[in-house]
This record gives sequence, C-alpha cells and structure tokens, in this order.
Amino acid sequence: MDLRHLRHFLVVASQLNITRAARLLGLSQPALSRQIKDLETELKVGLFIREVNGLRLTGAGKFLLKEAQSILDRSDLLVKTFSSFASQEHGRFTIGYDPGAISQKFFGTLSRFGAYHPQIEMSIREQSTANCWSLCVPIPWMSRYFRSPRRLCRWIARA
Repeated sequence: MDLRHLRHFLVVASQLNITRAARLLGLSQPALSRQIKDLETELKVGLFIREVNGLRLTGAGKFLLKEAQSILDRSDLLVKTFSSFASQEHGRFTIGYDPGAISQKFFGTLSRFGAYHPQIEMSIREQSTANCWSLCVPIPWMSRYFRSPRRLCRWIARA
C-alpha cells in the first residue's frame, strides 16, 4: 500500500465526490477512480458506495478513514524526526545559570525553545557566572541560531 493512495483516499472521503477530489489533487477523474479501485482491490473490501449524486463511505471506509489519518500523521512525524537527525537538531545539553545574574524570563525562554525543539533534551544547573562561561561548548546544530557559544550564553542571560 502506498501512502499516496491513503492521502488520495482521505481527499475523496472528505469530498465524497471523485470529480471534486480529483480537481483538488490535480489529477484526472479516471486516474483517481483507478487509484481508489486499486486500493479497494488491495484491501479486498469496498470503501465507498457509489451513488448517483456522489459517494458514501462503507463501514470499512469509515474505519480506514480513521486509520489512514493516524498512519499519515505517524509517517509525517517519522519524516520530521529523521529530518532533525539529518540536520543534527537532536541531542542533549545542560545549561548552567547564576540565579543572581539572570532575569525571570530565562525559564520562559528555555520553555519556548524546548517547545519549538522537542527533540533536544535540556537540563539546567545552578552555577556561578564563571562556571557558566566555562560550560559553554560548541554544539553543531546551534550554529544556525547562534554564531558562538558565548553569543548563546549572552542571549540566554538577556532573556
């Protein structure tokens, strides 16, 4: 089974009309009809009841509608996860901070960074200012965000 077939099935199921779905997908109506028929043949079950004024999902079609969306969501997550590995945006780092030298926005900033980059594990540790600077080491994927470790430390200190 091809993920493309599942994507096309979802569009047809949302439109309940092959012609409208084909237009949305940029396909010809016969080509899309053939793909749906191929999917039904592969699954050995009818997914739609063909009616004069459109389509209606069968019980199997309703089941596939839920499952197809779940499969495609997991597939998209998998692609996103491996894209982050390819761009080296994964891993773990520890941030040392001096509570007397940091504003209250610090933790909110780290929280936003963590939400934007969930694949990066962060931990924070209370340190003296001198130790914070000594903990700064280059992290390859951070070079896109900050040109140097010191710049990262200054950015966090300003937060």
